[in-house]
Amino acid sequence: MHSRTALVGGLSGGLLVGCLLVAGCSASNGASAASDAVPRAASGGSAVGSGQSNLAPGANKAQAPGTAPAAGGAGKPLAKIDPASAAGRQVIRTGTISLSVPNVTGTAADVRRITAGAGGYSSSEDTETDHADFTLQVPQPMLDSALDQLAGLGKVTNRGEQAQDVTDQLVDVNSRVASQQASVDRVRALLAKATSIGDIVTIEGELANREADLESLEQRQAELAGQVAMSTVTVHLARSDAPPPPAQAASGGFLGGLSAGWHSFVAVVGVVLVVFGAVLPYLLGLGIPVALVWWLLRRRRISRPAPVVHPDAG
Repeated sequence: MHSRTALVGGLSGGLLVGCLLVAGCSASNGASAASDAVPRAASGGSAVGSGQSNLAPGANKAQAPGTAPAAGGAGKPLAKIDPASAAGRQVIRTGTISLSVPNVTGTAADVRRITAGAGGYSSSEDTETDHADFTLQVPQPMLDSALDQLAGLGKVTNRGEQAQDVTDQLVDVNSRVASQQASVDRVRALLAKATSIGDIVTIEGELANREADLESLEQRQAELAGQVAMSTVTVHLARSDAPPPPAQAASGGFLGGLSAGWHSFVAVVGVVLVVFGAVLPYLLGLGIPVALVWWLLRRRRISRPAPVVHPDAG
């Protein structure tokens, strides 16, 4: 009885000592991890744990809008970022501007200068004494600056900007180009292994079709990329002191009636000529044969001898 009690007591004591050792090791490891995390937090790093950051109590407070946390705890203003650039969007931007200027020719030269300074070019130009029209291509980052400089050349009568997001189209085209290129490469590999004339002819025909599809996709890809990179600007210049169009003289009296009658006569003659021109082919195609048949029948009737009447008749 005493030996059994001593055995149970020894086992209980051993289990107690083991639990104390395990608890001591866990506490030691936790303290070591905490001490290791402190230098990392002080140096600006972050310890990767179970979704919680090793920050001091009270440090996990909301930052003020437009500020970023610094090592010293003070917030600094963030740089302004274009939302389209930050999101990686591909946008086609265009602009239009109309100006009233005193000298169209001189302003046209300024438009060319501003376009060249922005790194662009003029794709079309129509310049007259009292007006001018331009279609410009400028790099997209310079669009706003170019429009502002153009607006300073005269009185702005109209200005507008448009934007079209083509990100999805470009992603789709890029994916299709990559897939088509891989398809072309596979067919070329098959062509390299072909031995018979029939196989070579068949594979070459398939390769030509796939290369044509690839070129079409690459052309579409380059077109979209070019429209994103270069913005189109439409510029219209009008002379500010241009004379108004001459007013038409009021029609009335004898001269007005004569003018109206003459215009009506010309219109009626024009209609008659149109109708005659439409009927003339039928007259030539059907009238000549009918007239010829009528002439032959009449000639036969004239040339037929008259019947001889005998005196004894009757």
